[in-house]
Amino acid sequence: MPDKVDRRDSAAPGGAGQADAQPSVKELPAGDGLKGPPSPRDTEDEVESHGKTERAASVSGTGKVKKISYFQLYRYADRTDKLLILGGIVGAGLNGAGMPVFSIVFGNLINSFGLNVLDPDVLKDQVNTIVPQFIYIGIACFVGSCAQMFCWTYTAVRQTNRIRMRYLQSVLLQDVGYFESETSPGALMQGLNEDCITIQSAIGDRMGRTLFNLFTAIIGIIVAFTRGWSMTLVMLAVTPLLMIAGFLIATLVARLTSRMNQAYAGANTLATQTLSNVRTVYAFNGEQRSLKGYEASLEDPVRVGIKQGAFAGMIVGFTNLVAFGAYALALWYGSTRILAGEYTGGQVLNVLFAALIGGFALGQAAPNLQYFQQGATSGARVYAVMEREPLINLDAPGEELKEVSGALSIVDVDFNYPARPDVPVLHGFSLEIAAGATVALVGESGSGKSTVIALLERFYDPTAGAVLLDGVDLRSLQLRWLRRQLSLVSQEPMLFATSIRDNIALGRAGATDAEVEAAARAANAHGFISALPSGYATHVGERGVQMSGGQKQRIAIARAILKAPKVLLLDEATSALDARSEYVVQRALDALMRACTTVVVAHRLSTVVGADVIAVVGGGRVVEAGTHAGLLAAGGAYATLVGMQRASRRDEAAVRAYEAEEDEEDDDDSGEGVAELGMAGSGRAASGGLVPADFGAPRRVASRTTSRTLSQPGSPVGARMDSLVGAADPAVMAPSKALTPGMTGTAAIGGWARFWKGVGATKGGKGGAPCVPRPHQRPDEAKPKAVSIGRIARLNKPELPALFFGLIGSGALGFMMPAFSIAFSSLISLFYTVDPEELKAGTRKWCLVFLGIGLGAMLFSIIQSYAFGLMGQRLGKRVRVLMMTALLRQEVGWFDQESNNSGVLTSKLSTDALAVKGQFGDTMGLLTQNLVTFIGGYALAFSHGWKMTLVVTSVVPLIVAAAWIQTKYIKDAATREDGAFAYSNQTAQEAVGNIRTIAAFAMERGVTDLYEGQLVEPTHQAKRRGRSGGLGFGFSQFVLFGAYSLAFWYAGLLVSRGESTLEEVLSVFFAIFLAAFGVAQSQMFFPDVAKGRAATERVFAIVDRVPAIDASDPSGDRIADCAGTIELVDVSFAYPLRPDALVFRDFSLSVPAGRV
Repeated sequence: MPDKVDRRDSAAPGGAGQADAQPSVKELPAGDGLKGPPSPRDTEDEVESHGKTERAASVSGTGKVKKISYFQLYRYADRTDKLLILGGIVGAGLNGAGMPVFSIVFGNLINSFGLNVLDPDVLKDQVNTIVPQFIYIGIACFVGSCAQMFCWTYTAVRQTNRIRMRYLQSVLLQDVGYFESETSPGALMQGLNEDCITIQSAIGDRMGRTLFNLFTAIIGIIVAFTRGWSMTLVMLAVTPLLMIAGFLIATLVARLTSRMNQAYAGANTLATQTLSNVRTVYAFNGEQRSLKGYEASLEDPVRVGIKQGAFAGMIVGFTNLVAFGAYALALWYGSTRILAGEYTGGQVLNVLFAALIGGFALGQAAPNLQYFQQGATSGARVYAVMEREPLINLDAPGEELKEVSGALSIVDVDFNYPARPDVPVLHGFSLEIAAGATVALVGESGSGKSTVIALLERFYDPTAGAVLLDGVDLRSLQLRWLRRQLSLVSQEPMLFATSIRDNIALGRAGATDAEVEAAARAANAHGFISALPSGYATHVGERGVQMSGGQKQRIAIARAILKAPKVLLLDEATSALDARSEYVVQRALDALMRACTTVVVAHRLSTVVGADVIAVVGGGRVVEAGTHAGLLAAGGAYATLVGMQRASRRDEAAVRAYEAEEDEEDDDDSGEGVAELGMAGSGRAASGGLVPADFGAPRRVASRTTSRTLSQPGSPVGARMDSLVGAADPAVMAPSKALTPGMTGTAAIGGWARFWKGVGATKGGKGGAPCVPRPHQRPDEAKPKAVSIGRIARLNKPELPALFFGLIGSGALGFMMPAFSIAFSSLISLFYTVDPEELKAGTRKWCLVFLGIGLGAMLFSIIQSYAFGLMGQRLGKRVRVLMMTALLRQEVGWFDQESNNSGVLTSKLSTDALAVKGQFGDTMGLLTQNLVTFIGGYALAFSHGWKMTLVVTSVVPLIVAAAWIQTKYIKDAATREDGAFAYSNQTAQEAVGNIRTIAAFAMERGVTDLYEGQLVEPTHQAKRRGRSGGLGFGFSQFVLFGAYSLAFWYAGLLVSRGESTLEEVLSVFFAIFLAAFGVAQSQMFFPDVAKGRAATERVFAIVDRVPAIDASDPSGDRIADCAGTIELVDVSFAYPLRPDALVFRDFSLSVPAGRV
């Protein structure tokens, strides 16, 4: 074992072969120098970015994903869900039985007309007896419709939320290597967005509609069998062809959907990266580049989607041909049975009508097969993540030490990152750290310093060697327990878009407000937090954007202090801060470092000179180690590195000035919280507790007189000074007027980049970071304005030829139904003729018409599906690009609003574009088809019997009113539901994008608890949507059957008076019946249309917004020869979300060209 670092040792001159100069390091072979990995960049940074685009779709089907059946989507249904599913099945069955039972009543009624046409009194009595039965059917359908829509909608959101929860839990429990080598945050977020939405649709509304149609088809066939089994068998002879068509739909759609999701995962990753780093994008004028990359990533899914539409049209068209062919065959067979005296006309009519209803319903159910297959494909991807066993399991059993002293040993470790197994990072790395000691790791970028921190946190396991805590291999320890003993403070602290209190409390589950405040005091953060209007309730914004760099770091340190760690890991904790902020943060760190073993990765001299041991890392191993003085005296790598860096006396003076100022501002906080939390004193804290501790030897506090870079590449030892930190020239930096207390570097830089606009001075404002309201207090936004359908249609202007052909296809398909009603009513009237030859000739004629309708339906189905599929896919792409363009025009202050964080916006890009596209895809084609059926049916009805048509039409306003109410309530609920999901997605996105912080602080449970709470509201809105939709649909069904009752009562009256014939009555009835059936089917699409309208309003609310600072505005001066002189003259500024908290008041600054 290597010799342990003893804090009392003094370092002697170090270098290869000088054992007394490196008391903490395993002896290295002579000749080892600072040769690093091939890459000049830091290894971890490279791993983060290496191959992200290529891996973006790995969760979406790039790798081999185990297939699942559709019914496995229901594996997370609990007892309540099973009852809801049962209720939904019963409701769909009751609703689906309505039309087949209607066919029985209808057949009996037609027999009454045909057999009693010469006896008006008997006809009238029989009609009056039968027509009330339609009302009873309507009541049953009302109850069934309500149960069907409510139960399926509610259980779907319940189950999907459970899947979302377990998916997020599984993601957050994965090892860090998984995120770097197998997937990306964008691909994982696709699981919570598109995949879960697809699953919810497949196990919710879509299943309810499909069961409704299947029950209709099955019961219709049963009715047909009971009325004429031989004729029914003839019709069922074509069933294998229908099954083949269904199989083809499922197979092709699954394959194409998988490809499409792969491509969309890459687009989502690009969107997430762009929107979550919008300041960087703006600062480098990267809007157009980001937009072009995003647009290019959408090309492949559009191509696949268009191909999918063409295949679907071919298969649906073939299904229509088979169905109409079956009707022709059945009619011909039925006429032969009538001629043989085996069937009556009424019998044939019963079988035909029941089979017609069943076949029509089956045709409506067939397109849903693709959605079930899509759901199974999405479910397979989601379940693959949920079932993945992490290589490093947080909850795997392991040893938990009773007492932890904090001694660390790294023994002959080799390590390669999983994403780059061919690039060695550490090779024979050894280091021994005594309990309570502070060891600083310095060296060039890419030498492996941060990798050591990652191995100590056990983000990875070494490929060889071992890492020990108190002599126990980390792999033997229970991982969650281990990480509770460690605290990590990194260069860029990760804060959630929640309150300061909640961010600090994430350091330890169950922390009280008093403990949170004590931790903040210890971190020198209580002063600035208390000065904020909302204090600890202040929201920090997405990624902590509302806080300055120093404030974010102090909050992160408070979180680390609250954890009461035995080992503190500081990874460049102050390297991104200015001198003043560094000093304040370093003071907070000093208090924490006195209480535990500390490993520091640093570039700056100010953070390492007071360390017990400084280890110079190069080539994946320790080159030399010792104290600051000892290493300087040795004249080795460390001495060379320090000697190449010279800071001006003006820097030191500036730092001392900042120190003096901060001493006055922060004396009230200094060290208080550490004592309150039991992390200082004369005894080491027991494992996991907050009790007094004694750390024995005195702690050496780091010097802060300089700020020097120790790890820049360039020289043999990586020593190069690229910039000076601090005030380069007091005359340049001195403001002409006093600054507002709390002014931060972030605000100043933001002003220079024109991320915000200055505001007029206000009285009584305090400086500091602005406060973002809590979600329920967020600024009111103008309600999105209604958007005309024409505006959306204009986005599809390039597809006008496709629209033309699509409308022709839909119109022709819609006209098929009125044509069918003419043929069908004419054939029924022939069944009551007494002339056999007339029956034979008429049957041949109308059967050929049926075949012609089938051929036309096949041709026009292909045209309709391809055309509207092409329109929908290209519209979806344009909406995404249009939204992204509008988003990249908005000023930075707009993104600071809680409702506009990157998670919400990324979710809108995916879900809203999908919903808008739905209005012009298959849904638009089917709605157009049903509209033509409605118009054509009414035209035919008026031409054959205007009196009866008017009577039936009297109830149409009730049907329209029901549809309008249904649409309105569903739209409102859908808007609230989508908005609530967007907020929960932000939490998930922040966690997934900062998995190292989540892992280091074992925050998985806290994040999932927060996410679970955010799913309550969308569940409530989905429940409301299901209830409103069910009532609206049920009422329309009841009104529809009431219309049938009224129609036949009046038809009986007309026929009994001799004012109409059976053929005329049937023509009117079938025309209106098929038109009304189309309306009923259209109503099932109203939830999709309503969600699409709500999404359209949200999209154009963003598109139409005029940004306060518009980088795309061509107006304004352009300096021909820009020297670079910067001036701020009497600037007053407050963040948009806190207009009363002034950051700058009459601030002036002049920076001559070329000066720092």
